[in-house]
Amino acid sequence: MKEIINKEWDKIFLTFKDNNFSNYAFPLFLFTKRLYEEIKSSGKKDVLFMSREGQFLKKLFDEYCSQKNDKDIKTYYFYGSRNSVMSAALKPLNEEDFKFLFRFFKFFIKPSQFLTSIGFSDSQVKEVGKSFGKNIEKVCFNFPKSKTFKKLKENQDFKKFYDENRTKQSKAFSKYLQTFNVDYVHDGLTFVDIGYHGTMQDLIFTFLGEKTKVCGYY
Repeated sequence: MKEIINKEWDKIFLTFKDNNFSNYAFPLFLFTKRLYEEIKSSGKKDVLFMSREGQFLKKLFDEYCSQKNDKDIKTYYFYGSRNSVMSAALKPLNEEDFKFLFRFFKFFIKPSQFLTSIGFSDSQVKEVGKSFGKNIEKVCFNFPKSKTFKKLKENQDFKKFYDENRTKQSKAFSKYLQTFNVDYVHDGLTFVDIGYHGTMQDLIFTFLGEKTKVCGYY
């Protein structure tokens, strides 16, 4: 650890001091070390760090690579929310089962929360609520199999915004992936994230037609 701990390493922790990451300095060092070793052994050259905490993890990893004088690995900061990626990955309504969302929100959820989770804006939620009725803010039990969900999917405003959003987000997300200039079709995509469910990686895998290898380190 001595060869890595230096002024630059200290600066990184000071930069993110508001999040009190210094309490986890040693496990973060171990994570960074093992991440580096795993990526090197796998032969990967491009690594994307998921937004928020990923910015901090990227800085630690970059410094580790610098101390190792390793310039072969390229790192990128991936800025995207789960809602936006989920919206991009949605299939046509008659084909979509929302399995990635319902594995977290299944038994108690408001229709308005469901809409927000799949990328609807506040104004769109409000517009759907006008035609759907006051139940838009009523908590529903076992939402996926409820009459409320069935009624929502039949709502014309919902269907209109659903198609508009997923088409727009799909195009935008495709362009965003291209900005990294990574040959992900051939090499796949490698992400580093603090989560352990892998929802973002699953959604990206779905968005890419389940043909591109997507790897996640947590």
